[in-house]
Amino acid sequence: LWLRDSCSCPQCLDPDSGQKTFSTTDLPDFPEVKSANIDGEGNLIIVWQNDPLSNGQEHTTTVTVDELRRFEKVNPQPRIQLQPPPQKTFWDKAYYEKLRQEGKCTVSYQDWMTNDEAFWEAFSNLTKTGLLFVQGVPEDEKEVQKVANRIGMIQNTFYGDTWDVKSKPNAENVAYTNVFLGLHQDLMYHVPIPRLQLLHCIANSAEGGESIFSDGFRAIAEMRRFHFDEYENLCQKLVYFGYEKNGNHYQRAHCTISLNRAEKPIAIHWAPPFQTTFRGHVPQQWKDAATIFKKNIEDPENVVEVKMKAGECVIFDNWRVLHGRKEFAVGGSGTRWLKGTYISPQVYQAKETALVRRLLGDKPWPAHSFSASVKTWIDEQNDWASRK
Repeated sequence: LWLRDSCSCPQCLDPDSGQKTFSTTDLPDFPEVKSANIDGEGNLIIVWQNDPLSNGQEHTTTVTVDELRRFEKVNPQPRIQLQPPPQKTFWDKAYYEKLRQEGKCTVSYQDWMTNDEAFWEAFSNLTKTGLLFVQGVPEDEKEVQKVANRIGMIQNTFYGDTWDVKSKPNAENVAYTNVFLGLHQDLMYHVPIPRLQLLHCIANSAEGGESIFSDGFRAIAEMRRFHFDEYENLCQKLVYFGYEKNGNHYQRAHCTISLNRAEKPIAIHWAPPFQTTFRGHVPQQWKDAATIFKKNIEDPENVVEVKMKAGECVIFDNWRVLHGRKEFAVGGSGTRWLKGTYISPQVYQAKETALVRRLLGDKPWPAHSFSASVKTWIDEQNDWASRK
């Protein structure tokens, strides 16, 4: 049944849209096989008889070796697979500044927009470090959407397609003030949580207002190594986030660290300004673990500080990289204006998959297995430990 249902011939899979032309429920439980042979190229050729989708006639299905691998009982895979990006690179302040000096975390606006090779290299670096700077962006408030669209469609939220980061009175968000904004992630109460955030600096002549960033995945890798019990607590205890302003009512609960089936961290949830109350009491073990995490991400040796210049756009992984801002002066001649937008998890993952296919070229596209996910997480931790 799986083999018949997976047939990708033009009759069963529309060659233009790539979509199935039938429902699995249209097939019998035990499709009748007339013959099954291996051709000279190693493909499996199956001839079905009394095929209901062919008006009771015969139907031929060709299954390649790569397609058959999806049928392995240890690792069954669907036809369309989203692939993980290359191995991530953890960083602290010194290592990230080293990468920037090597040009691995910056790209020109011209290259990002018009040079495919430069774009894919920059996007690859973004998937590895979670933090990329685009230089020389025209100082126009519509440009942030153009930069984002190079990756894909932007994500609309109740803030709109794009939004302004400016100090204003009676601000509905602490980001729209001039006070210090500690390390955090955006929209932990939203579904889905935006994967990428872009901030285009249009003006930044005010005194202060430096942007700060810290690698959350590096922090939890270190916690796992040196404070394992506390690391596990952050993976297990739910924390509540919410937003209630101007008719917007949002609330979600997440563990500080989210794991996939292979127990590899896939996201961090850290947003103290938007954390609501726990149920009944503050869990002491979570507070102790969260205190260790907070000290780690805020350690000056782990924080990258950048006074963004007009024409600079930062792109960062909102599931991994924590960001904030130092206090800045208001009034006088100085101004600070950033234009922001988001990209959703699905759009980002689609671009990651396109990157993997591009890197593989004509080589077989590997199935992402449980064991591969575990190995990647171990490799990422060992790579960081070796550099430390």
